[in-house]
Amino acid sequence: MRIVGPNDQLRTLRKRRGLARKQLAEMLGISHFTIGRWERGELFPSTVMLDRLCTLFGCSPLELGFHAHPASVQSDELATPTTEQPADSAASSAPFELSPSAAARPTIQTPLSTLNVGSDVPFVAAASSALPLYEPCFDPTIPLRVSPALVGRAELQAMLRVRFQMSRAGVFIALHGLPGMGKTALASTLSHDEAVRAHFSDGVLWAGLGPHPNLQALFNRWGTLLGLPASVTGNLSGVEEWSKTLRQAIGQRKILIVVDDAWQLEEALACKIGGEQCRHLVTTRFPSLAAQLAVEDVVQLQELNETEGIALINTLAPGVITVDEQPGLELVRAVGGLPLALTLIGNYLRSQQESGEEQRVQSALRLLKDMAVRLRISEPQHPSTRHSSLPADTPLSLLSIIAATDQLLNTVVRTVFYTLSLLPAKPESFAEEMALVLADCSADELDQLMDAGLLECTVGDRYLLHQVIADYARLHLSEEEKGRSGMRLIRYIIEYLKQHRKDHELLDRESSTILTALELAYTLELRAELIQAVCAFAPFLILRGFYGQADLQLRRAYEAAEALNDDGGRAHTLLYLGDMALKQSSFTEAEKYLQDSLLLAIATNDQGCVCDVLTSLGSIAWRMGEYAQAEEILQKGLQVAYALESHERQEHVLKTLGLVYMSRGDIDRSAAMMREVLALARQVGDREQECVILSNIGALVGERGDHAQAEELFDEALQLARQIGHREQTCVLLLNLGNLSKEHNNYEQAKNYFDEGLQLARQIRYPEWISVLLCDLGSIFLMQDDAEQAEHYLNESLLVARQVGRPHILCNVMQQYGYFYLAQQQYQQAEAYFREMLQEVPDGDQLWYAFAHYGLGQVAEALDNYSEAYRLGEIALQNLVMLDHGHARAVRSWLEDLPEVSE
Repeated sequence: MRIVGPNDQLRTLRKRRGLARKQLAEMLGISHFTIGRWERGELFPSTVMLDRLCTLFGCSPLELGFHAHPASVQSDELATPTTEQPADSAASSAPFELSPSAAARPTIQTPLSTLNVGSDVPFVAAASSALPLYEPCFDPTIPLRVSPALVGRAELQAMLRVRFQMSRAGVFIALHGLPGMGKTALASTLSHDEAVRAHFSDGVLWAGLGPHPNLQALFNRWGTLLGLPASVTGNLSGVEEWSKTLRQAIGQRKILIVVDDAWQLEEALACKIGGEQCRHLVTTRFPSLAAQLAVEDVVQLQELNETEGIALINTLAPGVITVDEQPGLELVRAVGGLPLALTLIGNYLRSQQESGEEQRVQSALRLLKDMAVRLRISEPQHPSTRHSSLPADTPLSLLSIIAATDQLLNTVVRTVFYTLSLLPAKPESFAEEMALVLADCSADELDQLMDAGLLECTVGDRYLLHQVIADYARLHLSEEEKGRSGMRLIRYIIEYLKQHRKDHELLDRESSTILTALELAYTLELRAELIQAVCAFAPFLILRGFYGQADLQLRRAYEAAEALNDDGGRAHTLLYLGDMALKQSSFTEAEKYLQDSLLLAIATNDQGCVCDVLTSLGSIAWRMGEYAQAEEILQKGLQVAYALESHERQEHVLKTLGLVYMSRGDIDRSAAMMREVLALARQVGDREQECVILSNIGALVGERGDHAQAEELFDEALQLARQIGHREQTCVLLLNLGNLSKEHNNYEQAKNYFDEGLQLARQIRYPEWISVLLCDLGSIFLMQDDAEQAEHYLNESLLVARQVGRPHILCNVMQQYGYFYLAQQQYQQAEAYFREMLQEVPDGDQLWYAFAHYGLGQVAEALDNYSEAYRLGEIALQNLVMLDHGHARAVRSWLEDLPEVSE
């Protein structure tokens, strides 16, 4: 319960330093839950901790928000770690398998102290100075041995055995995890473990607490198990008397005391009754409680991974998940690997399996795709394994287990909890500011959800909501609250995208939340907001090569624009649909989208959209080898960009113009334009264009033979491309670096570059680069005299190139095919490919024109037609010299080696 108001001064100072609670906690060597309690005014720092805080922030206690030490507020003085010598225990003789480092038994810090037990409680059983021998006492309330054996917890069990030996007396080992994480099952398994029982030879005591424990009945049972006579126990009253008496009864006995499902600090501490030879294991769903009970020995149970999840289902329902694991994987993912969920699912499937009808099992698998069905699968509770969080007559289900915690929340926090279910579930995370906006709450409500074990905190003030917890909350969220929260989130996201549209790392981190907001806008029919958000996010999706997601969102936005009769919205969605089609080499489709967008942009006088469309149309014309048309379109776009005084649009148009001039052989003009664009890109901080231009300049200097500078530029560009996730440009740069390696005869390194690029190109389904990379891999195998592999890659490359229909791509493959047949001495086929290549060369493209003639010249040489070879070689050389291309030296050398031709 809060005694004083929240400490906003400490929270503000922490956030100004950019520190998450976990980061500050690590600096102080304490739990981040303690930081939360300081900030909420529930806990006052110890003297040591307050001094550390003041030193860290350079402030006085008053400036940190800590006034006079309030007597009504709990201090963490007792929680401050103190170093003691290891207990002189006989644990070293226990039958545990310890590693040499574990056997060293390092000093372990002491956690919170126990209750202050009274001093004058009579205990007749202790009259003799000699300790009597006792029969081992194994608590009959220990849940039955888990059957089948726990899945995925073997390592954790082994680690806990070691901790039982290494930890000191009076210290809790705390297990915490979400409801349904299997804490009780693990504690029960350890209680039945033969090695554990051999070590704790005097028995195991079990306390199943839950939200409403009966401590009097628990202590009575323990007293009986420990041999206390009724004449002693009948006179005991109060927790302190019971605790001291039970501790005296235990004396030097070696007992494991398990406190399962603790909900309150005082109740858990009351059960810490063991002596020097005892160890205490506590389980709780509340991470803050675990942190209070154990300073160092705190273990968080994690979800099962996919392999473990499948194994658990197969163990419970053998044969349901057979060769095709997909249904099982979907179930494991749907419940986030939560052991209880998978156990309930496995038992349910087995019950359907027992009918012997395959149809019932398949029907059950289909039903389990519904989150409401998964949450409501239930089993009656057996008295010997009853969950302490639930009443005896309540069936065990995910719904009932989570509801036990939900019922503790106040109305405000409960509404926040339900609303957060709209955000992406674990393994995705979401930022604190997103949660605060969506739920219209304060950080204090988020802290309370963390303390309740429903919300997890990760680095950088980010949060995780487990899939099953999110499903439960979503089931309870009203449509009215969903509408209000959805509107808040989508409006926030629109502004967020405007502010951070070029911060690719930030957009990547928040992409799952942004997509969630877009889905909400679509389902809530917030059409105007959907159009704005999609058009702001589409460039990022296209840059990353997420074409499927981009297509879905853009088509939804276009439908919304149609419904609103919004020409501006239609123009922008068509622009991005055109850009995406262009990236996928669907040039006809791209041109149709872009022409329609241009008409709408002109009609609405949206000059920015006009400029963007003209740039994309110019790019299509360039790719198709229509250089004159491309230059004409781009010059119009450049005029609009200058009129708008938009540096960003100017650099986009100039970059494409530079490519046109490069293809036409005007290398100096192209290089000057590229450097102008590079300066503009750096001026406005446009890393996307910067990495593209660095790549293009690298290609220019590389063609002139300066491979060292080219490699330097490519490496710089690749670093940028990887940094912002520009997957298309990453493909291009891997291709360029591979070709440099090939030039230096480093074929293995070249293959590595090409293979990585090809894998990425296939992932984003980019046919142009798939074809080019396949072709270059074919050329590597050709150079290594592996004709079979070379032909394999060239066949696929040509097939893709013909589908794309881009002249440059076709010329590239045909050139390599020509050399392939030259190497096979099949001169007629080689000549056919070089001639077809010549026909594909766009007007004004000197480079490919030169390469086609050079190839034909080599065919003529092979046929001993030296005069024709010389003529064709001269044409190739003239064009390459005009381009100042590095390959001119190789052609000149080849010409010089030709036999002299008589007049």
